[in-house]
Amino acid sequence: MAVSPDDAPFGSILHLGSGPLLDLADCKARTDTQIAIVEADPARVRDLERQTGDAAHIRILHAALAAEDGEADLRVFNIPALSSTADPTGLQELYPGFRILRRPSVPAMTAQSLIDSLAPLPEPRRLVLDAPGADAGFLAALQALDLLAGFSRIDIRTSQEALFADGQTMAALSEQLTGQGFTVLETDLSDPDWPVRRFGIDRQARAAAALEQQLAEQREHVAALEAAAAKRDKDVDTLETALKDLTATADWRAKRIKELEEDAARAAKEAKTRIDTLETSLRDLTATADARAKRIKELEAGATETAQTLADREQALKDLTATADWRSNRIKELEDDAARTAKEAEGREAALAARIDELTGDAEARATRIAELEAAAVTAAAETETRETALTAQIDELTQTAETRTKRIAELEAAASDRQKRLDTLEAEHRTLTETAETRAKRIKELEQKATETAKTLADREQSLKDLTATADWRAKRIKEIEDEASRAAKDAETREQTLGDKIAALEKQAQQREAQYRQGKTDLSLALRMQTICGNDLRDLQQSHAALQEQKAQQDRLIALLAARLEDASQHLKALSLTEPPAQETGTAPQIPEERKTAPKRKSAAKRKPATRAKKAK
Repeated sequence: MAVSPDDAPFGSILHLGSGPLLDLADCKARTDTQIAIVEADPARVRDLERQTGDAAHIRILHAALAAEDGEADLRVFNIPALSSTADPTGLQELYPGFRILRRPSVPAMTAQSLIDSLAPLPEPRRLVLDAPGADAGFLAALQALDLLAGFSRIDIRTSQEALFADGQTMAALSEQLTGQGFTVLETDLSDPDWPVRRFGIDRQARAAAALEQQLAEQREHVAALEAAAAKRDKDVDTLETALKDLTATADWRAKRIKELEEDAARAAKEAKTRIDTLETSLRDLTATADARAKRIKELEAGATETAQTLADREQALKDLTATADWRSNRIKELEDDAARTAKEAEGREAALAARIDELTGDAEARATRIAELEAAAVTAAAETETRETALTAQIDELTQTAETRTKRIAELEAAASDRQKRLDTLEAEHRTLTETAETRAKRIKELEQKATETAKTLADREQSLKDLTATADWRAKRIKEIEDEASRAAKDAETREQTLGDKIAALEKQAQQREAQYRQGKTDLSLALRMQTICGNDLRDLQQSHAALQEQKAQQDRLIALLAARLEDASQHLKALSLTEPPAQETGTAPQIPEERKTAPKRKSAAKRKPATRAKKAK
């Protein structure tokens, strides 16, 4: 069943399992090739180490393939080449005499750990996979690690049906490998239940697939770039629109700021002019108020003086009234004296008549003067009262005017304060607008810079897109050429199919007949091979038993020879004593030797019958 060795040179060969695919003679002959043999069965590992000897290029690794590093239970069957760590689910049906001999605990390694422990593996590499129950998991692990393409040749021996838990058929493994760019080089169906298939990697197909994958990725990348470019164009348009809006807003705000600055300048100028006017008016009002206060003080002083004058005049009037009363009393007294004097001295009447007349005239003049003074006093009092009323009204008017002016001054001061606050607010708004304008200008500058960078990036992307487009065009052209070649090949194939159609139709009938014969022969051959395998294993057991029996027979022969010599000595001794012993003893003694000699042949025949019984049971 072993696959014939390939004469192609390899840098390294990795054997997984030491089943029928392992040719130790070929491995020993490949001294320029680094060979690693991975085996899980400890007994087979010892046999391999003994058989390879001191071959430096061959490395024996005791391990079982598993999903995790550590230890695993190995099931060693009576068919050693099928030993596995996986549960056998269909072997009992295929091999009726199938059984587990032992279950040792062996080291377990993952595909990654195995490759790492053997690295570096020289190229080109060859993988010989003869590990029932572990082949599918190992290939899947290599594919997941992207290490499968590192082997230029892969030889697989596996079952046509899934016979282990989580196992795969040869068809499934073949589909997996062909999907990874491998082609079938040879198929050995000498054992129809366990076919052997060799795969070679198709570098051109893998390169074409890689190019197609790369082209698809490039197309996706180009589509993504086009979408990104469209998005960026949209973003650029949006940014340009936003930039225009921001520019218009910034211009409007700059214009508005300028207008506000002009309004603020005018307001400040008007406020300053108004403040100057108000300050001038305030100074004038203050001067007027001071002058009026001074005038009021002067008027108050004049009123005080007038009141004092009036008081003096009233006092003088009182004095004059008292003098007039005194004079009236004195006149009355004088009249009384004159009457008395007239009575006493009529003689003096004539002398005094002139004097009386004179005094009367003086009295009348003085009475007139007194009347004038009284009238003047009344007039002065009326004028004083009128003047006082006028002064009081004027003082009230001045007081009201001063209060009005004070209130107006307070209102002007409040208005000036409001204007100052408004001016401060405008200045704050101006500062805020200035800062906002600076921020907007900075942001506009950043946006312009970003737009420049975006334009530069977009230009780079456009250049890359052009390069990718050129590459894509070249690849599309190449694909078109390949498609044209494929179309021509398809046409040629169609022509050949039409030419071979009749032959195929004729051969199909023969193939159906031969297929039926093949199925029957395959079934018979499979059964014969299975029985041959079991019988071969039983034969090895019988050979070992036969060798042990042969050794036992040799020992028994040696013992019989020794016993025969001793019996011969005893016979000679008995012959010497034959004169004294009866003849019956000689007759009884002599047959004992043949009885001992007959015992060994009986055991031998029993040993010979035993393998036949086992073979019959196995059948």
